[in-house]
Amino acid sequence: MPFDATPLPQRDDVVELLEKGRALVAAHWCRHRLHSARRDKKSGEVTHYYCMIGAICTAAGHSELGLGSSDTLYIARNFLAFAVDMPRQCVENWNDTKGRKKDEVVAAFDRAIVLRQAALDASRAQLVMSL
Repeated sequence: MPFDATPLPQRDDVVELLEKGRALVAAHWCRHRLHSARRDKKSGEVTHYYCMIGAICTAAGHSELGLGSSDTLYIARNFLAFAVDMPRQCVENWNDTKGRKKDEVVAAFDRAIVLRQAALDASRAQLVMSL
């Protein structure tokens, strides 16, 4: 019901993009490239690997970073930057740091998702308080 304090489900494109990017990285992560593909010699099957930024670009339908970037992609990248406590333009460097583990990258996506949801909740609460 609209007025019984039950939270209404909210679809957010940024959260969805971060979740899709997280899934790509969790499956196959790489460093030093936005995207990499490797073909298995026996089966011929191609496996795709993604860095953090390559994952969200791919999830957003962009093959190149910055070319035709959407607001959703820009905001998702900002939340990844907040999650790793780096400037927006240094997220790739964080991903590529020597010794970085896939679990750390997946955890960064989890933090970015939580931060985005918290920002949305705060914005909604502020809107409700202003009514």
